[in-house]
Amino acid sequence: MDRFNLSDLPQSPANPAPLEGRWRPIRPWHAKTPEAPPGHARNATIDLFRVIAIFGVIVVHTDPVTRKVFTSAPEHLANLMITGAGRLAVPFFFVVSGYFFGRKIRDGAPPLPLFTNYAKRLLRIWVLWSLIYLCLPLRLGQWFHQGWWPAVVQQFRHMAAHPLLIVFVGGKGHLWFLMALVMALALAAICEKLRARWLFYALAVALYACGLLSGLYANTAAGFSMPFDPRNGPVMSALLVACGYWVAGWRGRIDPYVALAVAAIGLLGFEAELHWVPMLSHAWPPIIDYGAFTPVFGIGALLFGLAVPGWGGRWWPHVGAECVLGIYVCHDLFVEPAWMLHAYFHSYAWEFAFPVIVFALAMGFTLLLLSERHLRWLVR
Repeated sequence: MDRFNLSDLPQSPANPAPLEGRWRPIRPWHAKTPEAPPGHARNATIDLFRVIAIFGVIVVHTDPVTRKVFTSAPEHLANLMITGAGRLAVPFFFVVSGYFFGRKIRDGAPPLPLFTNYAKRLLRIWVLWSLIYLCLPLRLGQWFHQGWWPAVVQQFRHMAAHPLLIVFVGGKGHLWFLMALVMALALAAICEKLRARWLFYALAVALYACGLLSGLYANTAAGFSMPFDPRNGPVMSALLVACGYWVAGWRGRIDPYVALAVAAIGLLGFEAELHWVPMLSHAWPPIIDYGAFTPVFGIGALLFGLAVPGWGGRWWPHVGAECVLGIYVCHDLFVEPAWMLHAYFHSYAWEFAFPVIVFALAMGFTLLLLSERHLRWLVR
């Protein structure tokens, strides 16, 4: 079952899993898929990619070779390329979520009740962790200079002064992903209920184009500005979810070499955008999280996972299923308090050890929460 995107519906002979039995692996990509009980088969490769992706999220937030410490041009380029690869992690989560949502729809699940099940779980986690972060200021300077309660009051006042943050983000910046996913799935469910799947795809493309022109391309000749961050909400997430939704209906054979090539084109294309678009702009873009090649990478990575489902063995599926969402929501507990250490450790060893330490602490904390029956609903 798919823990990150809720449990998959049981498969039956009448509703086989998409792509099942329709491809033959090409050597050397041949890998044996771990056996699993009927109705509980997992894709170990996608779960492995999820774990890599969540580490990519942590890399972006820990900012290796940070510009605040390392100032040379080669170091700035290294930082841009490293964090650029990490910025493809959340889009991959959107694409995978859209795939599993679309697969359940095509297996016969009613769209609105299915969306309700997704939304209940995601919004519960979003609300609880928003309150946790609002009541637990992570900037240690606030605690030392203001005290805990004044720091909490200041955070609530900031939220009240920016109502859009309450709706689109929540109590901490990285929680925007949960609300953006809910909104994109809502669009998909409503359009599916209206039997207007084409409308979902059209809206997704239009929203993404607007997001690009007001984000990475905002300061080019074709760009414009928007009164809110286009990263938040369904502006960018809708198309990525739609990509996975479309793949769920694919019935052809998938060549893993082609899928890998598509993913490589998406990665290299996005890295090129990050390097060249700011140089062609009259000012630094307001956001650089998404580019024109971002959906290409997501589709390629998902297709490769479907073509070669056996990577990762038996342990990674458990980690991917049980820990990825928990690591995502809790990892910032370990990022901000340790951020001040950048000022004391001016070495590449620390820059690359920092995300590994955060990943290990977040995984350990998630496993601890999962082990407690009354706390596991915080992370699953």
